[in-house]
Amino acid sequence: MKSSHQFISTFSVKYPIIQAPMAGVSTPKMAAAVAASGGLGSLAFGPFLSNSSKLDSEMSEFQALTQSTNTNINFFSHDINNNLTDHQVSNWYKLYDNDTAGIKLKNGGISFKQFEQQSSFRPFLDKLLLYKPSMVSFHFGLPSAATLEEFRQHKIPVFATATSVKEVQELLKSKVEGIVLQGYEAGGHRGNFIDFELDENLSTWSLFSKVKALNPDCFVVPAGGIVSSSDIKYYLDNGASGVQLGTAFVTAAESLNNSFIGNSSNPTIMTDLVSGRSARCLRTPFIEKLIKNSKGLELPPFQYGYHGYKQWRGTKGPEYGFYLVGQNYDLVQHELPVVEIMKNLTRQL
Repeated sequence: MKSSHQFISTFSVKYPIIQAPMAGVSTPKMAAAVAASGGLGSLAFGPFLSNSSKLDSEMSEFQALTQSTNTNINFFSHDINNNLTDHQVSNWYKLYDNDTAGIKLKNGGISFKQFEQQSSFRPFLDKLLLYKPSMVSFHFGLPSAATLEEFRQHKIPVFATATSVKEVQELLKSKVEGIVLQGYEAGGHRGNFIDFELDENLSTWSLFSKVKALNPDCFVVPAGGIVSSSDIKYYLDNGASGVQLGTAFVTAAESLNNSFIGNSSNPTIMTDLVSGRSARCLRTPFIEKLIKNSKGLELPPFQYGYHGYKQWRGTKGPEYGFYLVGQNYDLVQHELPVVEIMKNLTRQL
């Protein structure tokens, strides 16, 4: 397992800290502030891959703020399921009490795997390789072996998320340079790509301990429940290559999120009812109602229901939000500038 010193050297950072990508929440300003404070900032493209305009705009803003391309660019790379049935659509309407006039479900996000099959992928990939970010990372699996080889030839390290030892072993076969170990405490979408029904729900520490015993020849980065300087020091002292933090930044001044999370006392819950894939979010009355309405319903696959929810949510108040956050969100100081957050996180390092 590669050391934190190797991480610092490889990615030209002062601290082995990755700001989690957090699609729809993080911003180039957040990534730039993390970079200015000695960590590795991330730009989250998630399922937004229709063309290179978003890549250009976010990289241009990041470069203007940092004069570098030293960042992590993250994508969703899930398997594609287009088997949407009329029965599933009808059930989705019931989930929202049929308060869905004018909403038509469609696949609201493009997987990187799907994008690889489109004619616009080649110019997008060429542009990405030209920017040469310090890292490219994937959630929900990996792209094709051919694409991985292109990143390798251009000396761009590839990281990917794993939630189990089995997934780690699968990623090691693809010779990725780094693995983000997503524990069950983590906020946001769970990055499973093999163990869905048989997910052990391993904690971050349990997963890290099991993977550490394998001694893989790559960077190993725990993620989930890590919100303080002492948390970070604990993992680094026990051999982690680095750590990835999302919840610590989710309500930062540079975040797109609002103050709802910071003012909340709700517990969190793992649910697939909003997007179609398991994600940890605040257990609000809105989420409780979805749980009640969902009994016995077969719902649409990933992205279809999420697309519908986003249309539905546009006319509703903040109490109907889907607030993706980790279990330890109540231990975080909210609405601080990233620079202050990073000072607190690195105090013991």
